[in-house]
Amino acid sequence: WTAYRGDVDMQPLHDTELRLRHNFGLTLAASWKRIPREILHAGESILQPAKTLATPGKADESEPMLPFRGALKHAFSAAELTALRAHARSLGATLNDLLITELFLALDQWNREFGKGTRRIRVSMPVNLREGSQRLPATNMVSMCFLNRSPKVLKDPRRLLASVREETAYIRKHRMGLTLVRSINLISKLRLGYPYNTGGKNTCHATGVLTNLG
Repeated sequence: WTAYRGDVDMQPLHDTELRLRHNFGLTLAASWKRIPREILHAGESILQPAKTLATPGKADESEPMLPFRGALKHAFSAAELTALRAHARSLGATLNDLLITELFLALDQWNREFGKGTRRIRVSMPVNLREGSQRLPATNMVSMCFLNRSPKVLKDPRRLLASVREETAYIRKHRMGLTLVRSINLISKLRLGYPYNTGGKNTCHATGVLTNLG
């Protein structure tokens, strides 16, 4: 409201890149060069349905029922966040790498507790599609990437973290977040329907989601 009244000087908007945001900064040659890598990524991480979490048995009636069952909340203090970042750095990983690893372990522990410890787990995470120099007013450029892990890898936390660190670095380097967006765009142009609805309307595409987007 203050800005609309003219009391605050607004920065000039760079709308040229906003109008070209669907190009993702790719040349025609670069776009074609990505196709084999994106087909492989889509086949491994998107087109195959994910496994849901194991379903608990009958609830213990002696336990008090939460207002919304299964919803838990924890806010990290500044000290806790600093400690987590320091721990991640000591392992040669990012904070997101560490949190994704812990989410995998938590989901696997849940499955094992309810007798489904052999389930493959897929975690979905949002990725920023902006290039470092892009200035895009009034829009976000976000996609999703999917990380799959087998029960064998989930048994070894160090091996799991190393694999997550390697894969997230690969995702950033090759901008693999474009795979989901570009494939949906292609399928829509070919009028082939919703591309990831391979198992019907109730298909599970991720066992869990980790996001730091507010």
